[in-house]
Amino acid sequence: TYLVQDEDDVNRIMTLPFGDVRRLEETASTHLRRGDSVLAVFPETTSFYKAVVAKTPKFLNGAGGGYAGSQEIIIKFEDDEDESGKNPARRVPARFVLLRRDLEDVEDSEDDDV
Repeated sequence: TYLVQDEDDVNRIMTLPFGDVRRLEETASTHLRRGDSVLAVFPETTSFYKAVVAKTPKFLNGAGGGYAGSQEIIIKFEDDEDESGKNPARRVPARFVLLRRDLEDVEDSEDDDV
């Protein structure tokens, strides 16, 4: 298990099983496409919310064919209408965007082990 300190409330410590913790990696977003359902950190918060990729990211090859990647993913969060009722596209650092299908596949495989 992991002991995790809440970023917003440093007095709150949570105990999480290993399987409930995901490593945030820059390269995890290379397979994202427009319309994909994701969980992403809402700007200026530390919380993940449901969202949809608004624009397929463009990725660049780094030196020697390595990953250079997109620094930000353009997404639209669910229930994020502005004053005019429009849902604005927002830029989120790539490492803070997780494909929901990937998370569901992990949860399903863990259920199979029971």
